[in-house]
Amino acid sequence: TEGDSVMNNAIADALNADFGVTSPSQLADHVMYCLPAGTMSGIAYANVNAWKSVYSDDWCKYVSAQMHEIGHNLNLAHANEGGNTYQDQSGMMGYSYGQ
Repeated sequence: TEGDSVMNNAIADALNADFGVTSPSQLADHVMYCLPAGTMSGIAYANVNAWKSVYSDDWCKYVSAQMHEIGHNLNLAHANEGGNTYQDQSGMMGYSYGQ
């Protein structure tokens, strides 16, 4: 969403200014952005083989969501056990528990 993009850019700009870098990826191998409720659609996302994961509100605190999204950063795809992308509970790359 537009709010998501605005927040991502604002966070990156603040980190760059505060730490004197040109990209937050220079600060750590993996960076989590925790956005306020209503800023983004969905609960969380991350790109495969990338440095950033983004979470909506309380989902930033759920270890299962962190493991799932950081898994994408580490080049993991969804488990898809039985052909179900998000209903698969065989591992953290299938389903993120709300706790």
